[in-house]
Amino acid sequence: RSGLPARSGLARSDRPIGGTLPYLAPEVLSGGALRPRADLYSVGILLFELSTGRLPFQVTDFFTALKVHLLERPPHPTRINPSLPSEWSDFILHLLNKDPLDRPKDAGEALRELNVSLNLHIPLSSLDSRFNRLSLLPLVGRDDVMASLAEFPDHDSCSVSVIEGGKGLGKTRLLSELKKRYELERLVFTASGREGPLPALSGKGVLLVDDFDLLSPQKQLELLEGVRRSGIKVVVTVSAWSRCVPLSHDSYRKIILTHLSVGETVTLASHALASRTPEAFATSLADFTGGNPSSILKMVAELMENHLIPFEPVEIQLSRLRLDNLFVKDPVFCRARSCHRTS
Repeated sequence: RSGLPARSGLARSDRPIGGTLPYLAPEVLSGGALRPRADLYSVGILLFELSTGRLPFQVTDFFTALKVHLLERPPHPTRINPSLPSEWSDFILHLLNKDPLDRPKDAGEALRELNVSLNLHIPLSSLDSRFNRLSLLPLVGRDDVMASLAEFPDHDSCSVSVIEGGKGLGKTRLLSELKKRYELERLVFTASGREGPLPALSGKGVLLVDDFDLLSPQKQLELLEGVRRSGIKVVVTVSAWSRCVPLSHDSYRKIILTHLSVGETVTLASHALASRTPEAFATSLADFTGGNPSSILKMVAELMENHLIPFEPVEIQLSRLRLDNLFVKDPVFCRARSCHRTS
């Protein structure tokens, strides 16, 4: 496999390292590993050649390649081809920096730079990959809750911990993250108010119950009696604790999930878009969704699906986007629904 076009006239077997000498990064010629930044240097050489009709360095053998790639600065492409845009030439020279840390860290960063400097809209990811990212985002605004619940099985006198919050505040996701953490040290039982039988409890473990308030009063009592007999701890999620069977105040503690602040909305939206989110856009997003995490992600997904958020450069486009021209607020559920697209 020849890789980039061979211009040195040397056979692969004649070279002490693999690759095509005129296109190899300085750190590779010096015996370093082939990293993404080294690949971008090679891309820079190729772009220089395509833009000017010549290579930036004349290479005849390994030793001249080592010398020029390590020590010589490439000429500015506009000196050879004055018709080139200066932004394009500067981009090429950025790829050709001698120190790998002075180049873009990867192709994504290089394309972002190109999009911004030349006002292009080269996509960095597909719509499917964007949607997949939405399902893998870290929890935002729940650090204190997670820290408190992490200590619950071993350091709390109560036997029941209640997580209360409205629809879309992340109760199920929180329980899923707790399960991963608890399983490192103890037996974990799970149940749901929506489906399936109640588990048989035994040993020292933790029971996690999602949508506990959807169980009938009889099932709630049955489950709590099993918890009492087995001596294990239980964490339940509810939309409304008032719909559950009453417990003595010293037997449970309750954590109420709140909506996200503007700052937390900035963080969540930035994770969702893999780009820094302007505060003005996040403030509008928090206003339309009431800071409901699920609603925030649904609105971002809808904007993506309707191509109202272009792939790149996201930050610049978000600063120009007016949500009040695209959505109306749902005052009952604090969820946004699409109203119309602007042309």
